[in-house]
Amino acid sequence: MSSPTARDGGISGEPIDLSVLVVSWNTRDLLRQCLGSALKNLGGMSAEIIVVDNASADGSAEMVRREFAPEPRVRLIANPRNEAFARGNNQAYEAARGEFLAVVNPDVTFTGPVLRGMVEYLHGRPAVGIVSCNLVGTDGSSQSLHRRFPSLGIVLCQWTRVGRRVDQWLLGGWVRRRYHLADIRREGAASVDQAAAACLMVRRSTVERIGGLFDERFPIFFNDVDLSRRVWKAGLEVHVLYNLSVTHHGGASIKQMHPGSKNLQLIDGLRRYYDLHEPRWKGRVVSFLISAKRRRAARAAARSGA
Repeated sequence: MSSPTARDGGISGEPIDLSVLVVSWNTRDLLRQCLGSALKNLGGMSAEIIVVDNASADGSAEMVRREFAPEPRVRLIANPRNEAFARGNNQAYEAARGEFLAVVNPDVTFTGPVLRGMVEYLHGRPAVGIVSCNLVGTDGSSQSLHRRFPSLGIVLCQWTRVGRRVDQWLLGGWVRRRYHLADIRREGAASVDQAAAACLMVRRSTVERIGGLFDERFPIFFNDVDLSRRVWKAGLEVHVLYNLSVTHHGGASIKQMHPGSKNLQLIDGLRRYYDLHEPRWKGRVVSFLISAKRRRAARAAARSGA
């Protein structure tokens, strides 16, 4: 595993305002857009962008070295193997110097003063542990990635075939709308259960308070749900600023995964979340509810060799 470098140069230990953490896997062209827009978005803040490349086969690391070599604020960690999302971000966090930490997916493009806006919002509100922004798709619509925590009712109605039919036919999709926060006004600042890790910001002091950035037992899925839950447990809040928007292409790395493997990791993330954050009896109920779905996903993953 390579050590963090400033384009293979030295690292200053002086603290700065903001560290932007970007973990990439085979997203070269989107990563280029992300880094370029993030640099323009930094304004006058003292900041750095730490890119962790998870052994991309598309030349992502080489692109960063070649095209961002003149930029001292961009640093690269090139992993010899795919360390997954959670571990990659933790690597970046270990190398970061910022008072504020922005977790940003490589398929995000900044179109306005989002980073400064989130820094200013956190700086003036000590009761807020995480702040995020409006994630807008390439079609211009607000995405539904910020959500409520997955209650038993949500698990039943979103993760089982029977439950989805009940929600659709008897409840008119009410459970799905609530889970995806379709029932709130997406204006100004809103308090939410969980903020999507596509673009969120947290204080360094908050990360230290809750025991670390991402729990690596959630390598790809549910790490942001776990993060938000730990923030709430620490007595802090999670807010979304719907007046600040980024363009989120969505799932650039995840789309490269085999569906069976992806579903299996998603299901296991939900089970692990319940094991860590809910009473044991609820975890057993969830394991029962999703057991058939997990068996199907495991068979599909085994057939693909994933």
